[in-house]
Order: sequence, then C-alpha cells, then structure tokens
Amino acid sequence: MRSGLHTILYHRIQPRQAWCVDLAPDLISATPELLERHLRYLARYCSPVSADEVLAAIAGEHRLPRRAVLVTFDDGYRDFREYAWPLLKQFRIPCVLFVSTAYSTDPTRLFWWDALWQLVSRTHEPALLCRPGTVAVIPLTTTDQRLRAYRSVSEWLKGRSPASRQALISQFSVQLHVRPALLDGPAVLTWTELRDLARDGVVVAPHGQLHELLDQVASSTLCSEVSGSRDDVAREIGHCPPLFAYPNGNFNARVVGALADAGFDAAFTTIGGRSVLPTRQPLMLRREQGRGSLSRLFVKLSPEVARWRTARKPLPTLN
Repeated sequence: MRSGLHTILYHRIQPRQAWCVDLAPDLISATPELLERHLRYLARYCSPVSADEVLAAIAGEHRLPRRAVLVTFDDGYRDFREYAWPLLKQFRIPCVLFVSTAYSTDPTRLFWWDALWQLVSRTHEPALLCRPGTVAVIPLTTTDQRLRAYRSVSEWLKGRSPASRQALISQFSVQLHVRPALLDGPAVLTWTELRDLARDGVVVAPHGQLHELLDQVASSTLCSEVSGSRDDVAREIGHCPPLFAYPNGNFNARVVGALADAGFDAAFTTIGGRSVLPTRQPLMLRREQGRGSLSRLFVKLSPEVARWRTARKPLPTLN
C-alpha cells in the first residue's frame, strides 16, 4: 500500500503588469499564465489528488496513483480567488488553502514581510540603518537596492523573536518615515469568502493564527497558533481538516508534539522531495516550491531528481 506523493506549494498569483507596491514581490509564485501551464502539465502528465486521498494513504487505507501530486497554497491572499481557483477548477485539480486565521478575521492586518516591503519601497530616505549585530547602512536608492534590502532584512528578521521583529518593524517605520498600510483594500480572503470557496470545493486548513515561526514562540503562543487556528477554521468553515502547514516551514520536536496533541494527522514542511505514504512521520511531509518555470517544475517532479532531492535533504531527527 506504500505510494509516493509530491506536494507543491504556491503563495501569490499575480499578473506581471499588476505588480503591487502594497505586497512583497517575493511572495509571487507565478503569473496566471504560468500557473495555467503548470496546471495543464499536472492534469495531463501527473495524478492530482485530494486531501482526503492523502489522509487515507497516511492511514494505510488507500494507495495513491502513480505520480500523485497535491497542490497547496499558503497564506490566503485574495489573488487565490481571482486567479488560482478558476484555473484549478478548469483543470479539475483539488487543492488545500492554508490560511493564517487572525488575518481572515481582521483583513486590515498586514503580514510583517508586507509591512517591511512597504517601508523600503515607499520611503524617500536614501538608506536604512540596520543593526544585525553590527551597524549596517543599506542603500535604498534604486529598485534593485530596495529588493536586496528587503530580502536581506527579512531573512535577518526571521531569526528574531516575534516581539523583537515587531519592534524592529516599528523602528524602521519611524526611521524611514513610512507608516505601513494597505492602500488597495484587504490583502487576504475574509471568512465569508473562504466559506464560499469551501462550498465550491476548496479545502481550507490552518496555517497558524498570526503566522508566527513556531519554533521561536513560547508554549502559550504555540498552543494558540496550533489549537487556536484549528478552532478558528472549525468555527468559521464548519469543520477543520486534520492538516497543517508550518509557517515558513519552521518546526522542531516541541512543535510536532503540539500538532499531535491537537489532533492533526498531517503537516507540511518546506523540505523538498517526495513523501512516501504511509509514513512514521506524517507531521513532516515534504513540499516543493511551485515558483519557477514549467521546466523547473518538470525537473522537480521527475523520479530521478525526486529521489536525489529526497536523499540529499533528509528529514530532521526529532528528540
């Protein structure tokens, strides 16, 4: 009954001409045209499977078809409804949409990475004074410099605690004379919109409440991020599938234990490769980034490359 599974991860889908200053460009996985090429390939040459099939395979009750692929989207940005879901329906491809529930409850909230992008993209200041251990002056004169600044500072901020990260965003806001705000309306889907999508066939599952990096948070916060997001989805959608996606892919033994205690049967990392089901580690399933050309996706899904990527990046041993 053992079978292989590729899981593909997308974030935002955005037309090239609609590049938005409100939201960080690094979260754009594909244009609608590229996503259509991806999905056409998956429908023709692979076997897209549903969340229920994956859960049954984890339980040892179902054998997945050859070249099984599960399509997932993270964060619940509004462009999923506008661009991704119509294409998924067109090609009859099931998907799981992982949402950070506090943002759907209050769609005026900004993810911290979008706030950071607004700071470096809207400022009239020529540089950002940053202190990652030592004083660093990061130029912000050109578009390329702003992109590089965003990427380097966001990676650094991922290593900070949630409170420290928020404090630094506030400091940068004062320094750069920019107050982050959504100018074009909410960035993420509301619960009303998510309920409509769920009735139309989308599986809505939790991605934490505030998208905190779970290996960095205190036990009380971990509980709210895991159990709280589960309860939010169950309350708003009517049920919560036992599926979870780790924000930014961050997890450790304590986080995996919290998911097990909360009743989750499967959780998705950002470690590439192919999962073999059933597995002793269903709370550490692999996922491939969907970002990139169709050729790149083709290579990732090829059996030889999948075996090499899986062997090259073993799952961590949790103590």
